[in-house]
Amino acid sequence: MEQHTPGNDRSRLKKAEAQEEFIYNIEAEQAVLSALLIDSSAPEAVADQLSPEVFYDRRHQVIYQVIEELYQQGKAIDIISVNHQLQKKKLQKIAEAPAYLVILAQKVFSTAYLEYHAKILLESYFRRQIYKAGSLLMQKAYEADIDAIDVLNDATKIINDTVEKRIENNIKRLSKELYPALKQLQVDRQALPTGLPELDKLLNGGFKAGELYVLAARPSMGKTAMMLNFALHLAIEHAAAVLIFSLEMTVYQIIQRLVSMQCHISVQHLYNSKLTNEFIHKLNGIKKLENAEIYIDDTSSLHIKELRAKARKMHKKHAIGCIMVDYLQLCDGGNGKNTLREQEIATISKGLKSIAKELNVPVIVLSQLNRSVETRQGSKRPVLSDLRESGAIEQDADVVFFLYRPEYYGYTSWEDSTPCQGQAELIVSKNRNGSTGAVRMHYHKEYTLFSC
Repeated sequence: MEQHTPGNDRSRLKKAEAQEEFIYNIEAEQAVLSALLIDSSAPEAVADQLSPEVFYDRRHQVIYQVIEELYQQGKAIDIISVNHQLQKKKLQKIAEAPAYLVILAQKVFSTAYLEYHAKILLESYFRRQIYKAGSLLMQKAYEADIDAIDVLNDATKIINDTVEKRIENNIKRLSKELYPALKQLQVDRQALPTGLPELDKLLNGGFKAGELYVLAARPSMGKTAMMLNFALHLAIEHAAAVLIFSLEMTVYQIIQRLVSMQCHISVQHLYNSKLTNEFIHKLNGIKKLENAEIYIDDTSSLHIKELRAKARKMHKKHAIGCIMVDYLQLCDGGNGKNTLREQEIATISKGLKSIAKELNVPVIVLSQLNRSVETRQGSKRPVLSDLRESGAIEQDADVVFFLYRPEYYGYTSWEDSTPCQGQAELIVSKNRNGSTGAVRMHYHKEYTLFSC
């Protein structure tokens, strides 16, 4: 065991100071500045998070300082205006402008990941501040002429200032956020319609960007079919790019289902038919399906981190409008063999919500229900407590709806005594930003198709 001596402590201090040099991300700093230079509206997204000292590179500090000043003055932000301001403040040499500004502007081509890169910068900055406080404590501890309380106070101030900066980043003033919030209402009105008008009424227009939708049901109830109904409607009727992560069915099985739904021909008929090119081209609606922008990933047991990485890549390449996952319990969210299932589900649930917010798209995920539904006396209609590992799912979801077909349980009529044959119900049990209720639909079993 290493002996504890002042010499060893000083050695650790030098090592810590050296390590501080590595707590930064130059690529992320460049990406942030690049986004700010190519889009004059971009500073609004990070103005309350960043400040010059958050940047590690001295060039980046002075460049952001100038960008911040121009933004506060309401002036245009581009290479020319930033270089002019640097020249006025005699900071061109430090910033290596204008040549370095040109290099920066070519680092990214959009502002899609600006806030994500800003978070990387903040994380690095906070860690540098932690090192700074620790180094101060170790350095001053050996100076006998300095009061120990003063040393503690100085270190505490560094930590407190950093914590306050973190807290302030998340605090919004009403007057500043009022108009953006009202503008968001306009964005909400642009929700993607579900294809079921009654459901759209409950959801205030349809699927909204940044929200997590959980569709749950017992096996064989039609979860996947309902999800593919949504996918077809979004892709064909609204030209939305849809990304489907199918962890249970293969890409060919998904396509067979889609053909059955779109062309109104049973999968069994497809199996029994001689599928010549002539037969396929004669199928009613096949051309629309060919043109539909639907992407399918049928990787099984996909980890939530891999799913996030694939979603980011596809979103960047194809401007994905909606992401669907079939189904949540087949995702992997563990960090090791000893991860509890409840913790794993919570990680997956939070990860999916995070993807929805980061990519600003609706994410629809299918989920299983507990077997308790089967053994329950009386109504088999699902409730929130029936969600398997329900705590985290219910908490993270913006909307939870259940698919229910009484015919599946042998019932011949609804509670109001009307016939239920060939019918289903979509029950909205949680709706963070709208109403709850139920929507009755027709279920065309041979095509696994739902309609109002």
